[in-house]
Amino acid sequence: MDPKVSVCFVVLESSEVSEKAREELKKAIALLGKMSYWEIEKVTLFEDQRMTKLK
Repeated sequence: MDPKVSVCFVVLESSEVSEKAREELKKAIALLGKMSYWEIEKVTLFEDQRMTKLK
């Protein structure tokens, strides 16, 4: 097997998302650690502010 390649993973979320949706996102990020060819070194969460500026 080839050595794992290290990557950074960026997640864009919105404040409009429910708490259940945020928990699902956390579970999805945790599953990334089980990949065979990629090693996630860092996960960065950005909150999408575009919709809140329109209110």
